[in-house]
Amino acid sequence: MHRTLALVCAAAVALVSGASDAKGQTAELAELVLWPLMTAGVAVEELRLASTPAEEISGTQGIEASAGARVEFGVLPVGNASDPGISFALIHSDPPELLADTDNDEDLSNNIPIAHREQISSRSYSWFFVVQAEYESAQGPILAETAVSVTALYSYETGGYTAGYSGFSQRRGHVVIDGEAIPIAISSARTDGTYEANQLFIAVDSDRDGHIDSLPGSHEAFLPGQGLQIGTVKYRVTSVTPWGDRMKLEPLAVVPPRPVLAVGKPAPDFTFTTIDGEASSLGNLAGRVVVLMFLPSLSDGGCFSCASSSSPYVSKLQSVHEVLRSLERVTILVVTSSEGLPGDLSALPGSEVLYTANPAIAEVYRRNHATIVISPDGIIAAQDDVWVNYNCERPRGMFDELSVHEITAVVQRLVSEMESL
Repeated sequence: MHRTLALVCAAAVALVSGASDAKGQTAELAELVLWPLMTAGVAVEELRLASTPAEEISGTQGIEASAGARVEFGVLPVGNASDPGISFALIHSDPPELLADTDNDEDLSNNIPIAHREQISSRSYSWFFVVQAEYESAQGPILAETAVSVTALYSYETGGYTAGYSGFSQRRGHVVIDGEAIPIAISSARTDGTYEANQLFIAVDSDRDGHIDSLPGSHEAFLPGQGLQIGTVKYRVTSVTPWGDRMKLEPLAVVPPRPVLAVGKPAPDFTFTTIDGEASSLGNLAGRVVVLMFLPSLSDGGCFSCASSSSPYVSKLQSVHEVLRSLERVTILVVTSSEGLPGDLSALPGSEVLYTANPAIAEVYRRNHATIVISPDGIIAAQDDVWVNYNCERPRGMFDELSVHEITAVVQRLVSEMESL
């Protein structure tokens, strides 16, 4: 029996026999980490500033005199209780300073300025810190830790700073499946430090290597509304505490393992229908070098579906086609994550290019904008990728996009290897 099929069958037996509790599992998420999951998009919302505090709070007298600069007040709207949030004072000095009621006791006098200030540009700064937010629970209001970021941007119009904030944390812990503790982490898609079942970024050690990979596109990272997958069992989140320390999972179905998209790994096979109505599959292109290009639609924030020659996606496609069209046994396969292609295809290259509109393929590959070069034997030879490392416990990384030169170089190498056989 094929190994993948055997895994799926074994998981099906376990699910049916009750090895996975039909009532679900509980993930305990006790550890608060000051950084969100790398797959999480951190939204920033503008903060309203005023010359006086928005809530009754002590310890505000004399701040402006001692700072020697203008002071404005605001509230970080974190938590879901009646408490409006965390009061703070922004001191318009050069550079600016931030004083926040991090312990949420309605008193600024027993808090020191936030020290972790990071300069973003010549006149913009960010702070990252932990606060005690107030949440509603069955036992009444409670305080729980959450991490936030505050950004101050200098405005030449006002001669002072505007401010924005965001949730900036993740919770880590374990979920016990069949007696095994599996690492799991969540970040909220909300900016107010609260967690909801359908607004979670989730990363789980699905392959049991002891490491949670939360990079965008990883087989262990899941977006809001996707639920999550552990091994060959798909789960949905049925509930999560508002402060994120406990989450309940319900098993839904047995599914194939999520493919690992990495250089040296097999490219997941798929079927598709071209704009000419021809049915095919990636497997049918075996023996050819395939340049698989995922291009976004307008709904994904891209502009491919307008087929404008000024689109950066179309421009890259044109450049790649211009170099590769003279090579034999090379196919460019363009996949859009929308249901349809633009009506006007005049700006798009035609020869040796296959086009298909298939959101299911983008879902399998977990990409709506990427280039992947696949060898004649179906192995990923090169791809756009995300990398990250940690410097002083702070993540640093970026999206490395293959250049036209790199794409053509790897394709030419693969073609030369075929010709030498």
